[in-house]
Amino acid sequence: MTNLLDIKEFLLWIAVSGGAAVLFSWVAEQVGWFQKQVPKTKWWISMLGSVVLAVGAKLIIDFVPAETLAAIAPYFAIVAAVVVSFVANQVAHALDPNKK
Repeated sequence: MTNLLDIKEFLLWIAVSGGAAVLFSWVAEQVGWFQKQVPKTKWWISMLGSVVLAVGAKLIIDFVPAETLAAIAPYFAIVAAVVVSFVANQVAHALDPNKK
């Protein structure tokens, strides 16, 4: 299983494991402008955005020095943990049968 709190594994997930499509689609669905597009336009935006995201992740893997990734890794882990916790909280809130 991929540890998405690890910057290298996260980048690999985006680049080669379908993470680009998951991440791009999730972010795009949060944007009002994207929601207003017709389905075929949304399809193309999602496809092209996912490709750009995957290629960008691969470029980071290939060309950013390992020392740089190591230096930012602890900060990435903090941000990733907060985002994961926030999204989990939102899901739990949405599924709460007692919410009003």
